[in-house]
Amino acid sequence: MGFIFLNFVTGNIDSMKTIFNTQMKSLLLDHFSVNQTHIVIFLKNTADEIIEITKAYVNHLLAILHEGKTISPP
Repeated sequence: MGFIFLNFVTGNIDSMKTIFNTQMKSLLLDHFSVNQTHIVIFLKNTADEIIEITKAYVNHLLAILHEGKTISPP
């Protein structure tokens, strides 16, 4: 029973890593800057679809986005 469960968990973890890696290849960090009040991040969309940013986290805390952002494909 333990062997079957281990295979199931391992398969799910591998699947999640593949999906995450595929998605993250589509969004590249071009450059960024940090000052006392702001973190400014320039992202590049290399995917064929529009990417919509709905939430941002800094140090595991939800950051304030003044409006939703979309990044069009190249």
